[in-house]
Amino acid sequence: MNEKAKNRIRNLEGLQGHKKNYSISARMGKHYCPKCKVLLQIKRKERVVNSESEEAKDFDFSSGGLAFGPSRAIGNVKFTWDVFYCEKCDLEISIKNMKIYENKKKGKKEKVRSEARKAIGLILFFVLAIMVTFVWHYFF
Repeated sequence: MNEKAKNRIRNLEGLQGHKKNYSISARMGKHYCPKCKVLLQIKRKERVVNSESEEAKDFDFSSGGLAFGPSRAIGNVKFTWDVFYCEKCDLEISIKNMKIYENKKKGKKEKVRSEARKAIGLILFFVLAIMVTFVWHYFF
């Protein structure tokens, strides 16, 4: 057994489980920092949490339990997840919060576009009304 495998086994001593949460959709597409507009990197975070501790309420200890129904992990569990990281301003933002930010930003763009479409439609309506009035007075 090589040294890397031995270190991995030593790191897992005392753990009753390991729960991974990786987002494939976060790796697709480009995401930019909300503060400085630099391309964000994906950074892997990990934490060992005891199921009886105060911070356990912030983590999901449920496990698959395919054969005997749903079950819950007990003891020390290592949680691993991805976050977005900006190298310029040291901002760390969760994938969930980044999606919320991007959807709000997209919603604002759509709102501006719809307002612009309304304004153009109103202008075209008035131009058409003036043209009809002109034609009406000219021919009748």
